[in-house]
Amino acid sequence: MNLNKEIIWANKSAAHDFGMEDESELLGHSYIELCNKIKASSEDCPAAKSLSSGKEEQSQILTKSQRVLDIRAFPILDESGRVQSVIELSRDITSKIQAEKEARQMQAELIRTNRMTSLGTLVSGVVHEINNPNSFILSNSEVLSDIWKDAGRILKEYCSENNIQRLGNLSFSEALEVAPELIKGIIYGSVRINNIVSNLKNFSRPAKTGIWGRVSSRGVIMSSKAILSSQITKYTDNFHINCNEGIPYLKGNFQQIEQVIINIILNALQSLPHKNCCVWVSDSFDEESGIIIIQVKDNGIGMPEDIIERITEPFFTTKLEQGGTGLGLSISYSIIREHSGTLEFESSPGAGTTVTVKLPVYNPAS
Repeated sequence: MNLNKEIIWANKSAAHDFGMEDESELLGHSYIELCNKIKASSEDCPAAKSLSSGKEEQSQILTKSQRVLDIRAFPILDESGRVQSVIELSRDITSKIQAEKEARQMQAELIRTNRMTSLGTLVSGVVHEINNPNSFILSNSEVLSDIWKDAGRILKEYCSENNIQRLGNLSFSEALEVAPELIKGIIYGSVRINNIVSNLKNFSRPAKTGIWGRVSSRGVIMSSKAILSSQITKYTDNFHINCNEGIPYLKGNFQQIEQVIINIILNALQSLPHKNCCVWVSDSFDEESGIIIIQVKDNGIGMPEDIIERITEPFFTTKLEQGGTGLGLSISYSIIREHSGTLEFESSPGAGTTVTVKLPVYNPAS
């Protein structure tokens, strides 16, 4: 390129870069105009920079055809040290960039696999420590439930005969009504702990455990709503469910899929800045692919790309101060992967988040 930024020499590769058959077609053309035709970005070309600076310049540019070119420009000086022209070398490094990206992804997956293996050993020990006392709680609660059937009647007669009006801080009638519900709550909570620690134990090395069969997406959604009713009331006045008619069953374990939907809905609720914000939960069926789709959408605070990339990592949480463990979505990811499905996130700051769960339809023959 001369001082007028005109091309005075080129080879066949340069002609190809500019979309021409022969290098002679480039001669006399404005280098800047040709650069602007092929570039996807608006940065100055290295050759133009070198012409002005008198120094070697280097840059990587993305072309409109999505190729990455590594360009180096060198000034050619006259006897007095002034720039008289510039020579530019261009190298297509698209394949190299792609290979490096794939290598980084593979390395990240290896690190994740190694971390999950180590974590599995740790988690199995923790689960054992939780399961032992929880087994006593569940067993004793069931015994108490049976005892109360007789004890409640005897206690009622005794309090009536002795004019006892209060038990603890409750009136006698309230105590009789609340006591069996409290025992049921303990049993339910203990069963939930069993389910959670079982999934926690298996999340790093998921295996097909539990009862698999046909699962209703509507059933999962409505059950999740019932379990989260207090949280829904706490975070929003606008919780909407749209369960479509005629959706076939999906294949899986009801409790595991329910756990995933609970985690996703709870995250959506906790992202809402005020109670006027909304959460939408829906299901649909893609007949062509045989996929059941459950989608949870909110108009909360949203997430940047760097958070989305790490959202399913074990122990990664943006809610550490609020007691977040960073295991909810990691476990959910493992469960959905175990079910041969996908878990997809779409979000941006201030624009809310959409989480899409895709699971295969139930096939009795499979």
